[in-house]
Amino acid sequence: MEPRFYKLPTSVGDVTLRVAKGHFATRNSHTNYFVDVTRQQSCIRDAEAVAQRHGIEASLSSQVNADGYDSSLTLRTDSTSIACTLYGTDRPARIISLFGYSFDIEPASQSLVLRYIDAPGRIGVVGTILGQAGVNITTMQIGTRPDSDSAVVILNVEGDVTDEVLDDLRQGIDGLQDLWRITL
Repeated sequence: MEPRFYKLPTSVGDVTLRVAKGHFATRNSHTNYFVDVTRQQSCIRDAEAVAQRHGIEASLSSQVNADGYDSSLTLRTDSTSIACTLYGTDRPARIISLFGYSFDIEPASQSLVLRYIDAPGRIGVVGTILGQAGVNITTMQIGTRPDSDSAVVILNVEGDVTDEVLDDLRQGIDGLQDLWRITL
């Protein structure tokens, strides 16, 4: 007999889970529903096909030690990599690596990412420019590497980051290599 599946909405947009009624019990747990993972595997295959059509190589690997985390997900392109992890199912994902620099920061709805030649006073310049524009820095992480003279900074911000503010940052930060405004 084929199981009857039910759709359960999730807190992630239009994503739904398909579940089937069932029963499984151990000394420590009791389950009345089973999640249908066959469609999830199909979605992974679809994502890989789309990636290949756009020239993106997709691969899946696992390792026992996920850089000190129970698990992590790393996305890589030719010149960029980003890794994220979860600290439990009730907390948002956290960025733990970007361009090979270590972080531990929760993404916000609006962020700035800067890469520059590391030198004293750079963060002061950034804070002054943003403050004068009425942009508040809510959280910030700085990543450095021993093999690089650059630093990468992730700033979660509130306020209107206009093109003029971005131009002021580009002109005001000596050694600025990259600047991205990210809106989720």
